[in-house]
Amino acid sequence: MEGFHDVRVCLFDDLVKDPLALVRSLYDFLSVDTSFAPDVSSSYNISGIPRSRLLNNFFIRKGRLQAAIRTVGTFILKDDNWIKLRESFRAKLLIKPGMKPETGKYMQSFYRKNIIMLQALINRDLKEWLED
Repeated sequence: MEGFHDVRVCLFDDLVKDPLALVRSLYDFLSVDTSFAPDVSSSYNISGIPRSRLLNNFFIRKGRLQAAIRTVGTFILKDDNWIKLRESFRAKLLIKPGMKPETGKYMQSFYRKNIIMLQALINRDLKEWLED
């Protein structure tokens, strides 16, 4: 905060809720063209635990079979659409383990002061971060 005269804090919650609105607000903050709308329809590098290691490895390894399928896929669908299809299929193979309730309670109590300070800094109500 001392090194910059104007700072913008973005919350992951906002990115998830409305990525386009967040990006446009960043464009406005940076004084760049707000009319540009990036493609936010796909997510990349999604994390999780694979339901099937075999299928997951199929998508992440670089072998002859994968190269052949990628070549055919990009020929038929074009590069961007092939990547979207591949990432979409791969995401469906991942399981998102939830946080243990006791871990969440510990983190809420540990970060309580920080959340309250952030709330004041960005002038935004973050009480839902402090609730069970």
